Amino acid sequence: MSHVRASPPSEALSNQQAKVERPRGLFSFLLGFLGLYGGRTLELRPHRIRFPFLSWLFGRVLLDDKAADGQSDVTGSILRIWHVQRVTLQPIRTTPQQQLGAVVRSITPWALHPHPNLRQVFGVCTDGPKAFTVEPLTESQSLQAYIHSHPMTERRHVVLSLARGLSFLHSHDIVHGDLHIDHVSVVDDGVFQLGFVTSGYSALQSGQRPLPFWAKNRPDDRAPDPPQDSSLPDDPRWVGLGTPPAKEPLNSTQLVEFRVLLASQDKQGDIFAFGFLLLALFRTITSMVDVADVSLVRLVLNGKQPRRPDRTAQVMGLDKVHWDVALRCWRLGSSPIDAGSIVELLEPTRDDVLTCPVNWSVADKEKWILERGLPKFTNEISSVRFVQDGRDIERNIREIKATLHLRSSAIAVKIIEPENSRRIKLDLAQNFLAEVIVWSQLKHDNILPLLGTYTLARPGVPNLPAYVVPWMDSGLSTDYLRGNPDVNHVQMMLQMARGLNFLHTRSPAIIHNDIRPASIYVGQNGHAYIANFDFRPLQHPSKGFDTTNNRSLFLASRYHAPETTEPSPQSDVFGYALTSWVFYSGEEPFATVDAEDAFSLIRSGERPERLTDINSDQVWEVMQKGWRHAPFRRPTMQEIILLLENVEDSNPRP
Repeated sequence: MSHVRASPPSEALSNQQAKVERPRGLFSFLLGFLGLYGGRTLELRPHRIRFPFLSWLFGRVLLDDKAADGQSDVTGSILRIWHVQRVTLQPIRTTPQQQLGAVVRSITPWALHPHPNLRQVFGVCTDGPKAFTVEPLTESQSLQAYIHSHPMTERRHVVLSLARGLSFLHSHDIVHGDLHIDHVSVVDDGVFQLGFVTSGYSALQSGQRPLPFWAKNRPDDRAPDPPQDSSLPDDPRWVGLGTPPAKEPLNSTQLVEFRVLLASQDKQGDIFAFGFLLLALFRTITSMVDVADVSLVRLVLNGKQPRRPDRTAQVMGLDKVHWDVALRCWRLGSSPIDAGSIVELLEPTRDDVLTCPVNWSVADKEKWILERGLPKFTNEISSVRFVQDGRDIERNIREIKATLHLRSSAIAVKIIEPENSRRIKLDLAQNFLAEVIVWSQLKHDNILPLLGTYTLARPGVPNLPAYVVPWMDSGLSTDYLRGNPDVNHVQMMLQMARGLNFLHTRSPAIIHNDIRPASIYVGQNGHAYIANFDFRPLQHPSKGFDTTNNRSLFLASRYHAPETTEPSPQSDVFGYALTSWVFYSGEEPFATVDAEDAFSLIRSGERPERLTDINSDQVWEVMQKGWRHAPFRRPTMQEIILLLENVEDSNPRP
């Protein structure tokens, strides 16, 4: 492959151009070729037709009339089999004439093998010392501009599209050479294409380039968290191995050096660069300054596994599947990977993927909800009334009960006002609709289902949006257990575990961050549902959970994990363990002190004692493992389910 680079579009053709009208149709095109318009043509290489006249006719570019001011894009036309094709000429940086043959050879395979996810290239033409690639003249946008104007774009689809294009290139033994977000364009309102690049920055094969000083190995770079079976002690002196290092962005000099390191002359180099292209698509879409920090790049270049990037990247789609692909691209995963295998891994349809409304407008959200048919109830709701029968005591609120009429049946429902939700600012349309979008995707037997929305009429607030959920006959878990002390506690623990496991295994993982008895509702026949959600991190991943309701936060702190890092599935597991203990005790942990002091006890390493009612060693083991001090030592919810499934509640409370 030659080592030339595309030039800026401002390097236009020489001023030998004549002023001609744009050829319109085949007849006008032929007149232009005959010089009747005074037009000028350039030879198009490579030639694919051997007959001299046809080769001359189909192997030339008829240029449009453009003022040779050096500022205009160069356009023209070429003759295809049945039509005239409008083209644009993209400049290539001036190269010695002896390298032109290498340029043509590098373009020939690309030109001969079109693919929907590759920017089509017809060939190369020259005008004096200047060389150009000849490409279709189509409406296109840069990927950055497209995603900025189309925030609903599914970025996983972008990655898969580019992987398909790269796989096609590699199947024809074509090396791209410079995989980078700047070389991705969007055509036809949503078709993502890799652009042609004539070479990379460096002539060295991948793996042979010396590392700049900043990229050399440093012993203080952070490694991934230890595994759950780590021998590290589980005690209060643990101070947060889960704390990620501060992100130090690459400076301008480092960015240039980084691009040189990513340039490739072989397929392996393309795959290595694809890992960073994938990362760029999920971490941000603006520039490499935002997508690559010094620590991550240094770890990868030195063959060390970095931490999976922050919550923002995960919400945008960097799930375990895509992160594993990136690691394997960098030869850090279970095994190396090629472009075809990337496509095979990413192509299957998945049922765990959530749509997250990040940066969506109100109109975008309303459109999404309408297309999926979530009901907006009006006349179907009747008998709206306030009730207060001892439930939700700690929040001292009244519930709104109503009747929902569906065809020939009527069911009791609860209407949840924004002011009585964890996320206080749901009266804002963009926030309320974002909650609806996420909640409506959660279909599981142990997740409180969202039936639809309803508009309440309140004094001073004529149009107050609200949620409609099934009425929970048995109230909160504490109400249910208080009235039914002999129920099977293990089944309650299992149902809560299954609901949490469902949340944690979504992509991105949903972290509840308020697991306690007041967040578990019980319906008919003792069926448990997880409720009391706050999906703000899936709308604004950089902002985290709503902290407006100070009283609710104070009450929840009794169940909070001791770590000060951002909430995680492991912190939910901690709350699960304490909630399970409450199922047996009937009282809150450390009930003799207030919530703030209870949290201080937790931070210092104190845990509730085993109760005589906890007769099963396996149940006690689940609690002890779940409230371990170090997050990475706690089991996953799936592991907890496996521990509990064969446990009998041998000592139900009398």
